[in-house]
Amino acid sequence: MSKRISFLLSYLIIAITSFSQINKYGIPFITNYSLRDYDAGEQNWAIVQDHRGIMYFGNNDGCVLEYDGVTWRKIPIANNSIVRSLAVDSSGIIYVGAVGDFGYLNPDKIGELQYISLTGNLDSIEQGFTNVWKTYATGQGIYF
Repeated sequence: MSKRISFLLSYLIIAITSFSQINKYGIPFITNYSLRDYDAGEQNWAIVQDHRGIMYFGNNDGCVLEYDGVTWRKIPIANNSIVRSLAVDSSGIIYVGAVGDFGYLNPDKIGELQYISLTGNLDSIEQGFTNVWKTYATGQGIYF
């Protein structure tokens, strides 16, 4: 009887483990990046991808991180504040919401994106805000 039970138990263990093999189809590729890889703060609050496939990360270190799949680049925010939200519109413009600031990324003369603040367009009484937690790019406009 004990031989029969041990055979049955062995058969069940082999059958169960053979069905629990990792499915090699459909498993996403995951790469983890350390602080040394992108040389910025440890917290990223927002992520968007533009129409070219470039990734942008709202970072704790007062910048937007730009990643093209090979190179990381920091795009500093005017008041060096934490970037809390990002959005991309249909034309590919990246909008940025930060602590006490909001604006967008615009290419300079050589094509590198630079941060342009829009808070200067506000009346001085309206400039006392803190976190811009959400940024939306819609067909009707941009909302911070």
